[in-house]
Amino acid sequence: MLCLLRAIGLRSLNARLIENRPAALEYIPPDLSHLELFGDFQLEPGFFNYQDSSAFFLLPPPRIDARDYDVIVVDTPTRVTIKRRPDAKVICVVHDLLPLTDLKLSDIATRQFLARIRTSLRQADELAFVSNYSMMRFRELLPQFAHLPARVVYPRTRFDAPDVLHLPAPSGRPGRPSFVVIVSNEPRKNVAAVIRAFRGVPQADLVVIGYAGEISRMRNLPPNVRFAGYVDEHEKAALIAEAHGLIMPSLAEGFGVPIIEALAANTPVLCSDLAVFREVAGELADYFDPFSTDSIAASVTRVLTRQEEWRGKIRARRHELAERFGYETQARDFLGREMRTESLVAAPLASYG
Repeated sequence: MLCLLRAIGLRSLNARLIENRPAALEYIPPDLSHLELFGDFQLEPGFFNYQDSSAFFLLPPPRIDARDYDVIVVDTPTRVTIKRRPDAKVICVVHDLLPLTDLKLSDIATRQFLARIRTSLRQADELAFVSNYSMMRFRELLPQFAHLPARVVYPRTRFDAPDVLHLPAPSGRPGRPSFVVIVSNEPRKNVAAVIRAFRGVPQADLVVIGYAGEISRMRNLPPNVRFAGYVDEHEKAALIAEAHGLIMPSLAEGFGVPIIEALAANTPVLCSDLAVFREVAGELADYFDPFSTDSIAASVTRVLTRQEEWRGKIRARRHELAERFGYETQARDFLGREMRTESLVAAPLASYG
């Protein structure tokens, strides 16, 4: 209620200024690591839990004051009103439009998504997409925003951490090849098909990273499938690096970050034959039909028997991959060579200034 009153101007902002001391935190998730760039933040109670309710009931969105910044980055579908200087630029980052295209989602989810993303887009001066595929789908589904300048800025990962390549995999079994799949509890992740496929690959193990929901309790699980659950970034990197392959069986994605994490570790990639995966991995992945367990099993067998060939292909393209997907080039691609990064704020933040 307080957030609503502030949104419609009936109550002044009562945020408290806090000193930003990231060194005091035990763990900063990678998607929040940019918080280390800022000296202090304002915490606004109700900012996040008001997002869905305001979108569903079409109430005024929460506001942020970004008048001290030249560039404001909004990670859509955040629903927020931005107070800014006339010469400041708002860049909206669009990951995907899956809530509009996934038939398994409810009408409520679609309605909330549209209300949230439209609020951001109406304030945008420029758009950034995580893939050409996402940009194409956006222009098809939201043509009213086609006039906005747009660029593609791929997600990034580290290509400069060779020490992780030699760590033991925490969930591996000595002497047996292992493959990893990273999932969330969404039907489009298609993890059940991969699990069934491993009944036909008894010579290798499958390690499932992330929350698999009811699938982890399915009957007659193959004995060579293990569920690691949630792991931290260090352990995930070790599992990927020590694996004989990373599997991306999704039926739909906006990009596919695990693909570039695997390529950074010189780990072979096996993935669904989707346009966006071909955009990301090109000829550096083995593709399969995600609806066919036989096709998935055949892909695993191919990669298992051609390990050195796949790893050699990835190593030969490492410089090109680092240029395209490494952290060092992200600011260049996102802001352009002509823009400075000192005056930048990203929204939404767990806190903001």
